[in-house]
Amino acid sequence: MSAEDFDAIIAAHFQPGDAVLETDIASFDKSQDDSLALTALMLLEDLGVDQELLDLIEAAFGEITSVHLPTGTRFKFGAMMKSGMFLTLFINTLLNIVIACRVLRDKLSSSACAAFIGDDNIVHGVRSDPLMAERCASWVNMEVKIIDATMCEKPPYFCGGFILYDSVAGTACRVADPLKRLFKLGKPLPADDNQDEDRRRALKDETVKWSRIGLREELDVALSSRYQVSGVGNITRAMSTLSKNLKSFRKIRGPIIHLYGGPK
Repeated sequence: MSAEDFDAIIAAHFQPGDAVLETDIASFDKSQDDSLALTALMLLEDLGVDQELLDLIEAAFGEITSVHLPTGTRFKFGAMMKSGMFLTLFINTLLNIVIACRVLRDKLSSSACAAFIGDDNIVHGVRSDPLMAERCASWVNMEVKIIDATMCEKPPYFCGGFILYDSVAGTACRVADPLKRLFKLGKPLPADDNQDEDRRRALKDETVKWSRIGLREELDVALSSRYQVSGVGNITRAMSTLSKNLKSFRKIRGPIIHLYGGPK
């Protein structure tokens, strides 16, 4: 699904004042146990995955032992999801839906719109109740933080961005989180990296959205409610300047630093 398709679905259902439920499961990968691993395998079998591949996936889910060579310390890892597996995102999304169905029950089936990816989810038109977190803890052994969001008052957060209502266009859309985007600009990269132009174009697309008249005030409300910060307009304008051309974008790079005694 493209970003445009996602925005079209959001625009058709999310209106000012609508209730939206978010859940944040702590350490989702590490919290998965044998029961969830078996659930994932059964879902993959129902979806038609070949038995030979299922056997390999089951082995990957199984208990592994790791040895710290300098000290000889041995660590055992159970059925938790291992980072880097080729189906981590897909399986986590399926399990996320399973947990939501188990905890929300009829509230999920009666919702007009819900979105799931990895361990992120938003469910339109649902408010929390005191039993939701207890069900998640007792039934699936996971600690969950439940957030009641409201469009235009405390905007919902999904997949690294806010669901905001554009007061000029009269539709809702997803807008990238400027602070998270800013922090990503400081990520260390290899000296031979050559993807700055792709990163610049992606940042340019996001800065165009941040500067839309109908979203500016909504974005301020969203950042204030989530991070208790204000004056983020200076940050978005600075990132807009950086994204104008490749020469400007490369100003975020400092001198090359050689680590671990590598080539100089």
